[in-house]
Amino acid sequence: MEGASPGTDDVGSETGSVNRWKCCGDRYPRMEIVFLAQAVMLYVVVVAAILNLALTDSHTTMWTALLSSSLGYMLPHPKTHKSSVGERSTSHARSAIGQTP
Repeated sequence: MEGASPGTDDVGSETGSVNRWKCCGDRYPRMEIVFLAQAVMLYVVVVAAILNLALTDSHTTMWTALLSSSLGYMLPHPKTHKSSVGERSTSHARSAIGQTP
């Protein structure tokens, strides 16, 4: 697997079977199984935290921290648009005088 980037699924190659795990009688890409397992565990934590916050009065700080960190993990990271300095200053100058690019 020299030259292969981590996390890629080499379906057409001979080493593609290494990145596939057997589950439920069939072979699936390793990354799919890992993602689904993480998603299921995350939802279990969220449901447990909500239930414990709604039904009990003990350890509310812990359950709130678990809930907020789980929600923060589920939400996508913000992406910033990086542009070159000249492009940014040109578009800013055009918008300042009312012209569209």
